[in-house]
Amino acid sequence: MEPIRILVCEGKYTWIGLSKAILEAHLASKNIIADITYCNDYEQIFNNIEIAILDLDLGKSFVDGVAYVNKLREKNPYTALILITCQDGYIPELENIRIVGFLDRPFYRDEVKFTLDKAVKEVNKYRVWNANEKVITFQEDRVMISEKNIISIVKLREKNKLEVITEEKPIQVHGVIEELERKLSDYFVRLNRSVIVNLSNMYYIVKNTARMKNRLEYKISILNQKRVNDAYEEYNARKLV
Repeated sequence: MEPIRILVCEGKYTWIGLSKAILEAHLASKNIIADITYCNDYEQIFNNIEIAILDLDLGKSFVDGVAYVNKLREKNPYTALILITCQDGYIPELENIRIVGFLDRPFYRDEVKFTLDKAVKEVNKYRVWNANEKVITFQEDRVMISEKNIISIVKLREKNKLEVITEEKPIQVHGVIEELERKLSDYFVRLNRSVIVNLSNMYYIVKNTARMKNRLEYKISILNQKRVNDAYEEYNARKLV
């Protein structure tokens, strides 16, 4: 498998040495190959980073750390971020950025391992999502949508009318939901008579409700509950890390 690309940016060499030892030993114990870059300043913005462990107090001020996170995220929008900071876990300046976890000094080995495992899961989830290159066509190939960009497909009340919900906007198309279900890849599962969802954009299942990206929620019919849960577990078991 392709190595995970990790950036560790800390200011004090003693701490770099400690986190380096914990990080590399834990990855080795999981048989995960990684390409790790270590740095101790904010001078360079790296590309193609999958996990970034960043010290927010590295610059002359806390503001410098926040600015670096934003710049790094611009070039690496899917990076799993772990922040080293004495803040309490809520940073208003970064409220629109998803952060995997926070670490504070002194480092506790179990806490570092737990947070790193969460980041690795995020990387795997992104790789699985990104591996789906299938394109679905509608209306005699006049409308083409990449499967990975679809969150859900909803049957509308109007006959043979569907709404394809993507991250950008909903798109209404003509089609029959049963026929579409047969065309879609195994990244998708039918929740009920009217809704099909993309498993890669499903956050979790609570009882009979699927909670999706963009704060969408859909009910799972009693008839489909076992099939949906099995499909979700199988999807989460896919490994590309």
